[in-house]
Amino acid sequence: MAKVIRVSDKSDIQEAPGLDAVAELGIEYGVLAEMPARGLSFAKGRVPSGGTVPMHAGPGDYALFVTAGSGFLTLYNAEGAETDRLRYAPGDLILFPPNSQHGWINDAETDFEWFGVDIAAG
Repeated sequence: MAKVIRVSDKSDIQEAPGLDAVAELGIEYGVLAEMPARGLSFAKGRVPSGGTVPMHAGPGDYALFVTAGSGFLTLYNAEGAETDRLRYAPGDLILFPPNSQHGWINDAETDFEWFGVDIAAG
């Protein structure tokens, strides 16, 4: 059966487990919906103006669509050394292969907001 998710209504967002550290930085991240049979998880996030997201990675492929804000996506190698900085802006679609070490710098005067699709490894 179809389901409508009101992404503007925070009551539909399930808090993602294990993200207490980023919540302390003012970062919001939550799961909107899941399709376990397909290995898909849909999420929404927000980083306040001037905020940063520390280096992290996910085990599966991840697609992120920037809806607001601009700044830099920082890329890291397996040893944790920064290898590149890419500018992002609204309308950008960013694709991450599994285990891609990355972080975010929001240097805009507005919040950085995105929708993401997590594709389970396997």
